[in-house]
Amino acid sequence: MIQRFQGRGFEPESTAARPLSLEEPLDALTARIAEPGEFADDGDAPAANALRALRYHDGLALIAQVRRGLHAARRLVKEMLELATAASWPAAGEAQRANVQLDLRHRVAELRELVSTTGFRGVRLMNGECPMLGLQAGPDACEYLVLGLRDARPETLGVDALDVSSLDAARAARQALRAAIEELDFADEIVVRDLHELLDGARAGV
Repeated sequence: MIQRFQGRGFEPESTAARPLSLEEPLDALTARIAEPGEFADDGDAPAANALRALRYHDGLALIAQVRRGLHAARRLVKEMLELATAASWPAAGEAQRANVQLDLRHRVAELRELVSTTGFRGVRLMNGECPMLGLQAGPDACEYLVLGLRDARPETLGVDALDVSSLDAARAARQALRAAIEELDFADEIVVRDLHELLDGARAGV
C-alpha cells in the first residue's frame, strides 16, 4: 500500500534520488529525497533495502514495468503448475515425472532470470534488492508516495526446489505453485491499486 510523505520537489534535471535507508523515518527522508542523480558520483550501486524516488511520469512507467514483470512471472509459474499437475496424476510413470522434473528446473531458471533482469533506470524491481520506491504524487507535486515492490525470486515464492519424483511430492509441488500464483495475483492487485491512487492524486492536483 502506498504511503505519503512530503519532499522538496525534484530539481529540473533530476530523474531519481540518491539511495535512502528504510531505517529512516519518513519525515527524515524529506531533506534527501530530491538530491539529483541516480547514484553517488563514485558509482556505488544502491544499498540493500534502499529507498529510491522517481518523478511522477517515471513512476507511471515504472508501475507498468512492474506489472509486465509480474504477469511474465505468473505465466511461468502457471506453466510450472500445469507440469506439476501432469506429474500428480496416478497414471504418471517414473519416466514422465523425470521429464517433468527437468522441465520444472528450466522454468525455475527462467523465473530467476526474469526477476534478476526486470528493472527500471538501474533499479531491479523483482529480486528483493529494492523493496520500496518513492514516487512523486503528481507532475508538480512535492508529495511522494512510497510504493512497495514484490520479491518474486523462486526461493521467496517457495518454488525453487520443487520435487515431483513421487505422487505425494507432485501434489505438494502443485499446492506450492498454486500458493505462488495467489501471491503474484495479490501483488498485481496492490500495484493496480497504487496506480489508481497515483492517478487520482494527479487529477486532484496533489
